[in-house]
Amino acid sequence: MPRGAAPRCTTRDVGGIGPDVADRLGGTLMLPHEGALVADGRKVFPEPIAHARDEAHALLAGATGR
Repeated sequence: MPRGAAPRCTTRDVGGIGPDVADRLGGTLMLPHEGALVADGRKVFPEPIAHARDEAHALLAGATGR
């Protein structure tokens, strides 16, 4: 998938994640989200939101085995 392309993630995609993993994963996903907002506002590097989205997609894929 090209950088910046928004992968679709729905509840069907993460339905196999147990509650214990979901709680931990929620916090883990929040870090790149917040970091991307700061990096975008400060113009740290190009397209930080797309980068964070790609990283979040990879984390979800790893957690679900897809």
